[in-house]
Amino acid sequence: MSDTERRQLYIKGYQLDDEKIRNFVRRQPDDLEPDWPMNWHQAIINHIPRDAFLEFGVGLKPNGDPVTVLVLDKGYDRERLEQEPVTTEDEALARLADFVLTPGIWPSLWS
Repeated sequence: MSDTERRQLYIKGYQLDDEKIRNFVRRQPDDLEPDWPMNWHQAIINHIPRDAFLEFGVGLKPNGDPVTVLVLDKGYDRERLEQEPVTTEDEALARLADFVLTPGIWPSLWS
């Protein structure tokens, strides 16, 4: 199968949302770079039990920018993934979703 015939994999879950992190986390004196919210990704991930999601993924925003996603489901049929909202029964993940995560479905950078 050629690259042009390659099927697109979609990932469904929660994006580590840098805009929400900017609004929720107080910027520290050593957070000097414009992308300083990325410094908080590991700390956020450390508060989520590893069994609360399938895997880490990299999704693509409509503008092509990559986003880190805590993947709950994946597949080649986007319509199937869209049939149910993004939800979790894990309390830690649900709590963080309110403040620093955004649910959604993204084309996967990795096929």
